[in-house]
Amino acid sequence: MKFGILGALEVTHDGALVPIRSTKQRILLAILLCRVGELAPSDVLIDALWQSEHGEVNTTRLRLQVHRLRCTLGEMAQIIYQSPGYVLHIPPQMLDSWQFEALVQEGRRVIDSGDLARGTDLLRAALDLWRGAPLAGMESVPILHQEAMRLTEQRITALAGRIDADLRLRRHADLIGELQVLVEQYPLQERFRGQLMTALYRTSRQVEALQVYRDGRRTLRNELGLEPSAELRHLEHAILNRDPALLSQADVPPPAEEPTPSAGETGFVGRARELIELSVLVRSTPLITLEGPPGAGKSRLARELGKQEEPYYPGGVWTADLSNVSESSPALWATATHTGSGGPAASPLPTSSALPVAELLWRLPATPALLILDNCDPMAERLGTLIRDLGKTLPELRVLATCRKRLAAVDQFPWRVRPLSLPYDDSFHAVRTSEAGRLFLDRAMEADHEFSLCRHNAAAVARICRAVDGIPLALELAATLTGSVPVERLAGQLDRQLDLLADQGRLTPRHRSLRAAIDWSFSRLSPEEQQAYAQLSVFTRPFRVEDAAVSSGIPRPRMRDLVATFIEHSLLTVEKAQDGPRYRLLEMLRQYGAQQRLDRSGSLATG
Repeated sequence: MKFGILGALEVTHDGALVPIRSTKQRILLAILLCRVGELAPSDVLIDALWQSEHGEVNTTRLRLQVHRLRCTLGEMAQIIYQSPGYVLHIPPQMLDSWQFEALVQEGRRVIDSGDLARGTDLLRAALDLWRGAPLAGMESVPILHQEAMRLTEQRITALAGRIDADLRLRRHADLIGELQVLVEQYPLQERFRGQLMTALYRTSRQVEALQVYRDGRRTLRNELGLEPSAELRHLEHAILNRDPALLSQADVPPPAEEPTPSAGETGFVGRARELIELSVLVRSTPLITLEGPPGAGKSRLARELGKQEEPYYPGGVWTADLSNVSESSPALWATATHTGSGGPAASPLPTSSALPVAELLWRLPATPALLILDNCDPMAERLGTLIRDLGKTLPELRVLATCRKRLAAVDQFPWRVRPLSLPYDDSFHAVRTSEAGRLFLDRAMEADHEFSLCRHNAAAVARICRAVDGIPLALELAATLTGSVPVERLAGQLDRQLDLLADQGRLTPRHRSLRAAIDWSFSRLSPEEQQAYAQLSVFTRPFRVEDAAVSSGIPRPRMRDLVATFIEHSLLTVEKAQDGPRYRLLEMLRQYGAQQRLDRSGSLATG
C-alpha cells in the first residue's frame, strides 16, 4: 500500500486506487499521515472535522470515522488509540512525503561529497514524486493548509538546490526554459531569478539577464516596497562588468558537444528512489522479495543495494545465485559470493564459489548480516521453509530475495520492481534525463564508441525506450545493436520483432534474449493459463477483468483468478483508475502473447 500527499490525497494498493469517498475520512487520514508515528490529539481531529465544541457526541462521531477508515485501509495501516488521541502506524517508506525528504537529504549529502551528477539524479527523483499542490482540495482545513505550505517550501528549496547543481555542471542552456517558468510562477523568489540571470549570462545573453533583474526589482518595489537583496544586486553588478568568476564557478569543464554519458561507462543507472526506500526497509524487515516482470532488473538492483549496505552489516553481505539450482537436486548447489568481514563465527568464502545452499546457510554469522538470494524461482517452494527456520536461529539476519512470484510458507514484504522511467517526450533533454534513456545511451556507447545522442536521433531513442516499456534487459540488448543497426531503423524494428533482442554472449541462458526470459516465466503456467494469457494479447491498452472475460469467453470469476495468477508471476501490470483497477501487458509481453496465440490458432488449423 502507498500513501500520497504530494498532490491530492491518494491511497493505492498493488497499483490500484483505494477509494476513500468520505470527505471526513479523507481529512482524518490526511492529518494522521502528516503525523505518521506521532500522536494526533482527539481535540485537534474534532476541530478539523467539525469545527465545533468538544463533547461526548463529537468524540463518538470521531470513533465512528476512525472505525470506518480502519475498515477501508485494512491491515496494512494500523490506527491505534493512544490517550488523548490516535496514532497511525505504517512503514515510513509507504508515504511519498517521507520518500521525498529522504531523497532530498541523500541528494544534498552526495552533492556536498562532490558527486554532482548523482546528487542531481537523487533530487530529480525526489521532485518527480510530486503530482501537484500538496494536499490539494483540503486548503480550508487550517492544520492541513500549514502542512501544505511547509511541504511547498521544501519543494522549492529542493528544486533550487537541484538547479544550482545543474548550473555547476554547465547545463545552462537546458535550464533556461525551466527557470523562465519558475520565475513567472514565483516572481518574489530571488533565488530562481538569480539562477535564470546566471544561465542567460553563461549562454551569452547578457542583455536578457539584466532585464530579468530589472523586472524583479520592479516587482519587489510594487508588491512589497523593497529593493532586491544584496546577493542579487552583486550578481547584477558582476554581469554588468562581465566578471570572469561567473564563468569559472562551474565544477566541470564544458563538453565539446552536448553532454552525454562517457563511452564505456557501465555504472548502475537510475533507481535512486528505490535504493533509498529499500535501504530503510531492509534494515527493519527480515525478508523482502523483489518481484517484477522478466528483465526488470531485479538482480542488479539487489546487488547494488548489497554494495551500498555493506558498511551496515558487520556479518557481511552474502549473495547466492540460484538460477541453476533444481528442486530435484539433493545438494541444491548455488554459486555464492561474500563481501565484508563475515564476523568471527563465519568462514570466509572465496570471491566466488559453488556450494550447497545448506552449507551457505550454515556459514552465516550470528552478527547482523545481509543475505541476497538471487533468482529464487527454481526452488521457491522449499526456500520459504528454509528462510523461516533460519530466522529462528539468526534473528539479526536480513534476507533479500529476487523472484518472479513470492516465496511460499513464509512472511515477507513483497516489493515490485517497476520498469525504468520513460522520456516525457521526444526531445534531447527528455531522453537524457529519463532513466530508460540514460541506460540505453550508456550501453549503446559501450557497444559503439562513436555513438552519441543528438537532436537528430533523440526521437528514435525515445521510441526505443517506449517500445520496450523501459525494461532494462530489453534496453541493454537493443543498445548492443547500435554498432550495426542505425537507431532510426532499430526503433522501427522493435515495434514488431521480439527476437531481434538477443545476445548470445550473456552467461545466463534465460537472459540471452528477451524471448528466452519470457519463455522461462511462461513455462511456469499451466496449459489453461498459457492459453488465457495468449488471448489477452488482443488488448493494446489497459483493460478490465470484465473486458477480458467477454473477449476470451472465460467466465468472469475464473478470469479474475487467472489475472491474479498472471500478476503473481509478474506477467501483468496493474494501473490505477477511478472506476477500479485496470490491467496491461507490457509491449514485449503482449508481442509474445500474440505470437503464442497465432501459433495455437495455426496448430488448430493444421490439426
